Amino acid sequence: MAKSNAAQYAAMAAQAAQATYNAQRQATDSANQAAQEAYNRAQASIANIRGLTGITAPAAIEEYKKMFSTVIPGLTTKYETQLDEFKPDLTPQYETYVNRLKDLRGLSNLNDPNFMAYATGKVPGQYLKADTDSMRNLYTYNV
Repeated sequence: MAKSNAAQYAAMAAQAAQATYNAQRQATDSANQAAQEAYNRAQASIANIRGLTGITAPAAIEEYKKMFSTVIPGLTTKYETQLDEFKPDLTPQYETYVNRLKDLRGLSNLNDPNFMAYATGKVPGQYLKADTDSMRNLYTYNV
């Protein structure tokens, strides 16, 4: 009986191994098919580029690299020169800004010496004193 159980287990293990192999084979085949489809799409794109430009994609890339290497240095030199020579005169705008700040300073009570004298109590009898006794009942609680 032990032999028959061992044979059954061996048969079951073989079936499981075969099922695993089949699943792995199916997954591998699906991956290969997807890779082939992606490769075919890439080839179609390259053929389309060749049809549009008349040259292959690698040749077009080389041509763009050459064009880039000849155009970019000229652009960088041109704009570096423009940036180096750019020295705007902001004096009129700066003077306008300073004058506006001077005008606004007069609107602030903190810059008014009379206000500061009243606020700090340096003018005798000329500042307000809060009548705290009249407000005492507001802060008294019946417990």
